[in-house]
Amino acid sequence: MADTLTATLFPATTRASVSLSWTSTPVPATATIQRVNGDGTIVPVRGADPATLVAGAWVGDDYEAPLDSPFYYQATSTDRPGVTITSPTYTMDSGGKTWLKHPGRPFLNTVVEVASGPDLTRPVAQGVFEVLGRSRPIAVTMMRGSERGEIVLNTHTDADRVAIIGLLEDGEPLFLSTPAGYGVGSVYVAVGEVAERRLTHIGRTADRQFTLPFTVVDRPPGTALALGNSWSDVLGAYASWSQLLASEGTWTGVLQGVG
Repeated sequence: MADTLTATLFPATTRASVSLSWTSTPVPATATIQRVNGDGTIVPVRGADPATLVAGAWVGDDYEAPLDSPFYYQATSTDRPGVTITSPTYTMDSGGKTWLKHPGRPFLNTVVEVASGPDLTRPVAQGVFEVLGRSRPIAVTMMRGSERGEIVLNTHTDADRVAIIGLLEDGEPLFLSTPAGYGVGSVYVAVGEVAERRLTHIGRTADRQFTLPFTVVDRPPGTALALGNSWSDVLGAYASWSQLLASEGTWTGVLQGVG
């Protein structure tokens, strides 16, 4: 049987389930699995840097593939450097939707309604100096910084509002993933001070508008907490239902605290 590296796409959640089957001998104990995006960037798959193979197999999820843009995966044996398996090329259909994702807690990922797309600035640390005896000044400069901007999101239900607040709660970098043609692509962002305002002055209306100032940052390290948490993990961690209730106030807390 041939070695294979494949992915199954789930556009409804923009998840790629990645499967590696390494049967040729000697079968490696671990392998590094990376995603190669259409722009040439190479990104490790979370939980697979390296992946621990069981009988030559590994299955995991990738929630950070770009939308409407081709990509493929490659697996490299950590036991046999240079030995690599490559997957077919895939494209994740966005369905015209924009996503805001938490790289470490993919259960918080949510589709967002963009009320106003970002105008981007690219700052630079620069000095321009007049020099005696010269008609033109000289410039001293550093490399231009990453994009800064502000995106405005609308929510129309209490559930959507709570989802946005939960996503922003821990202040960690997020993954903003937009459809083709939007002009932003898929980028990691550090979100600054968030403003929430009502869309109307009617007190019982659920409509809200969130303004998120952001700076594009490097991909944050780490794995995804959602992987591996199950009812067996809960049973192993808590002796009773009352103990679980006393320790965790929400299901999100359970997911973050177990495993």
